[in-house]
Amino acid sequence: MQMDLAMLFQPQGSAIPVIDPELKALGRVWLPREWVQPSSGLTRYNEGHPYPPSLCLLFQADKCQAGVNCNQIHADRDQIAAMRDALRRANVSNCCGEHGDLPSARADFRALVQKLSLVVVSDDRTFSMKILPIHIAMTAYWSSLLESSQNSPGAFTRSIKASQICGLHQRKSCRFGVDCKHVHLCREQFAKLAPWVQQ
Repeated sequence: MQMDLAMLFQPQGSAIPVIDPELKALGRVWLPREWVQPSSGLTRYNEGHPYPPSLCLLFQADKCQAGVNCNQIHADRDQIAAMRDALRRANVSNCCGEHGDLPSARADFRALVQKLSLVVVSDDRTFSMKILPIHIAMTAYWSSLLESSQNSPGAFTRSIKASQICGLHQRKSCRFGVDCKHVHLCREQFAKLAPWVQQ
């Protein structure tokens, strides 16, 4: 089965964001609605619950006894198995653009980072460090900058406070993925900042 893996990591039409416990380090993935079966988890999502539901592992193993009353998401087992296999074979990471974050390959985001000069500054401004744009991942933090940069052809500098860096991303446990309002910085680069950054 051919699968556009990049589409799994950004909102697409009626797709549903879920956390797959087997792929938790990747954050939320967006499942096509046609993969998803009725459950209480789906109902809660449709009613506007603020956090993405988890994929039901018992259902994937054909062992969920809750049926439509399950608070998690029931999705087509063959599609989920194919998705997991494709992601593992592709060695997908959500670390940053350099390390294979798929949403960061978006054309508009690539155009933004090509003219962006980044500096991370400690909150007390006693330390600063230049960051290559390929060492960040696409998140909602950059949304307003994406819009304004379309009318700004020249290069520009952006300072990022250390407190704006997502600590959960560093621990591979951010549940928001591309919707995170903080900066997802390369974990290798963050290790260089760690002595000056309080998380």
